[in-house]
Amino acid sequence: MEREMNQLFRSIYETYQAPLRTIARRYGVEYDDIDDVVQETFAAYYQYYLFKDGEEIGNIKAMLTKILKNKCVDLYRRNCRIGKVEWDPEDGRVPTAVLLRCMGKDVSDLVIENHRYMEIRGIIDAMKPDWRDVVYYCCVLEYSPSEASELLGISGTACRSRLMRARIYLRKKLGPEYMPQFAE
Repeated sequence: MEREMNQLFRSIYETYQAPLRTIARRYGVEYDDIDDVVQETFAAYYQYYLFKDGEEIGNIKAMLTKILKNKCVDLYRRNCRIGKVEWDPEDGRVPTAVLLRCMGKDVSDLVIENHRYMEIRGIIDAMKPDWRDVVYYCCVLEYSPSEASELLGISGTACRSRLMRARIYLRKKLGPEYMPQFAE
């Protein structure tokens, strides 16, 4: 039984380690800390969620992502405590990089981001249902096009084609000021 658990855990680790590293980076985790956060995520998953009464529980991807998000938040909180800040002994000031990392966004920036979000969400909601579904699965839920195509019951080629058309449509609707955000 233990050998089967180890093999299962190894396959889960090999499957999800790269995507979790990408997600951690998106959450703003520094490159030096990514491996630690990902390892802590897998350790927590193994300890609490891998098996319950001999059966695997839950959606692996969702559970790992949720644990990783919590680990990223914990790391951010640890790094932003004033007690953890190293003071510059010469002039007694906090390094600027530490302060910038610990500061929240300005209220005006949050309002602008919320307005942009609502604008983009309105355009997506107004799209053809075929495009909207693909955008929802691929961009919001972060499924790969092949996973989204399986869930939607369409071919992978159709899924990628719809996603490409939806992105082009979104770029046209949003105009040139949004172009850098959708250059991916």
